[in-house]
Amino acid sequence: MKKIIIILLIAITTIALQAQAPTQVQAQQVFTEDNETVNKPHEVKKYAYQFMGEFSLVHLGIGFDLPDPYIGFNFMRIGFNLINNMVYKEKISTGLGIGMEYAVLDGEMALPLFADFRYYFTEKKVKPFINVGIGTVFIIHFARLGLFGSSSNDIFIYKPGLYLNCSGGFKFGRFLFNAGVNVKAYEWVYYDRRGNAVTLDFVVKLGFNI
Repeated sequence: MKKIIIILLIAITTIALQAQAPTQVQAQQVFTEDNETVNKPHEVKKYAYQFMGEFSLVHLGIGFDLPDPYIGFNFMRIGFNLINNMVYKEKISTGLGIGMEYAVLDGEMALPLFADFRYYFTEKKVKPFINVGIGTVFIIHFARLGLFGSSSNDIFIYKPGLYLNCSGGFKFGRFLFNAGVNVKAYEWVYYDRRGNAVTLDFVVKLGFNI
């Protein structure tokens, strides 16, 4: 958990330094009234601010519980991510993101907080990219909610766990499409039972940026 906090602090510091970075000044040739060329300096922005939202189109999950060997499948999850990042020279972006995933079957809600890293392979209109997100996740289990919920109104809040996302896709204008896997590892508690769980989700997302 300490490593996750350190990574998030580094991401915050990086964004703060980028926001204060000066713009790069380059010379631009212009023509005078006498058709003579002169060099006129102009500013070229190296950094760009970007706010991004991503919504799950497909979210297929499989979970592993320990110490009791158990494998569960969850094909009914909905979720979204909101990411605030800085883009360097239109190719590298770093930022912080928050998200929400809700399991319709069992009433379990996941709230990830993560550092987001993206690399765009080209500066053309269609930009393929890879994405890695790492951070922590908070799990809340509503016993009454979900298709398999109980009659109890109890709410279980698990200890913060590990969150990891690896995906790839492409960006077209303000829209983006990507697919990848989410991994969550955490300790769960349900009345007098407790254990460790690892979930692996295949996610297809559609997003936009401002």
